[in-house]
Amino acid sequence: MKRPSRLLAFFFFLVAITLGQSKILDSDVEIDDRRLVPLTESFGYADGGRLVITLHNISIYSKNSPGADATPSYSLDNFGLFLSPVEADANLELDLAEDKCVLRSVRDLFTFKNSSVQKVMRFEAPSITFNLTVSKGGAYYLYFANCETDTPISFGCHIGEHQQGSNHTIFTIPFDVSYPPQLFSQFFTRGGNRQHSGFQDGASLRRHPRIFGALLQ
Repeated sequence: MKRPSRLLAFFFFLVAITLGQSKILDSDVEIDDRRLVPLTESFGYADGGRLVITLHNISIYSKNSPGADATPSYSLDNFGLFLSPVEADANLELDLAEDKCVLRSVRDLFTFKNSSVQKVMRFEAPSITFNLTVSKGGAYYLYFANCETDTPISFGCHIGEHQQGSNHTIFTIPFDVSYPPQLFSQFFTRGGNRQHSGFQDGASLRRHPRIFGALLQ
């Protein structure tokens, strides 16, 4: 039964090439009133992976407020960030089409009602950092949602996506399953680059269809 062994090795290969990868980026929002704003491309987390988000320079521009001293006409729990599995995009689109607030139906989020976020908005703190542990591994997007109408917002966002947490399992690859190790070597030569790695969202896999097709034959 050669095929099952190759499929198993292929699985471990995919896991191994992504171990230890991280991606650091800045994703700023500038006077944006869209209801859903993607802050990252898809990123693959292992169980226990970490997402670190730092927010700064937060400003809300309510078109319905008559003046700077007026009571805001918006609710801070209508602004928030959340991590969403890529397969949940269809549900998000459905919520938007039905004019629902997506923040009411997602997990792994924090809203601007958080007291630490409000300190940044009042210029009592320069920034706030949130740390999220991804309990279930998979590919995720980070989104910002704005459930208010005619209420643009601006903020700076520094994001660290880390495939593994501090405690993770090391996988090994069974090289004795009848395909040449040189298929793997070209990928591992890039392993020292821990920032903006090409393995995060599957782009590298798509660039090498012949290699991966051969592994499954």
